[in-house]
Amino acid sequence: MIKSIVVHDLHQKEFQVSVDKLVFRVSIYGILKNGNDEILLQKNPRYDKLNLPGGSVELGETFEIALSREFLEETGYAINPTKLIDVQQDFFTYDDKYFQSVTIFYEVDLINNTKVEINKVEGDSEYAIWIKKENLDIETIQPVFKNVLQKYLCL
Repeated sequence: MIKSIVVHDLHQKEFQVSVDKLVFRVSIYGILKNGNDEILLQKNPRYDKLNLPGGSVELGETFEIALSREFLEETGYAINPTKLIDVQQDFFTYDDKYFQSVTIFYEVDLINNTKVEINKVEGDSEYAIWIKKENLDIETIQPVFKNVLQKYLCL
């Protein structure tokens, strides 16, 4: 039986942690592209990297409902999850908690092209930005999202 595991923080610093301190988390993220060969990314106010919109699946939510809620909260865009892209695992620390995460990635489409005004919640997205695929510097992306973006966008 495994007694400890290595987790990482947002800056990729590693920590050895007892498995009994881990919290199990299912998280879901969406990749939204537009007709201009751009992808929607967001900036977390606590970290100087870009990431995909998304977050935790709450108890009782389907994946689709959770992703739609997170996307609207963080970007102001209403989306429809259309295709499962990838599932990964991650062990990380955030806000003095340790997580074992199943991370799910979907391709998403806009429901309409209207962005609604969002109320910023502490810890949520600082802003969302459209970036052209050819201008995307993979080193500006939070590490947990690099592999899926490289595979999906053929970077």
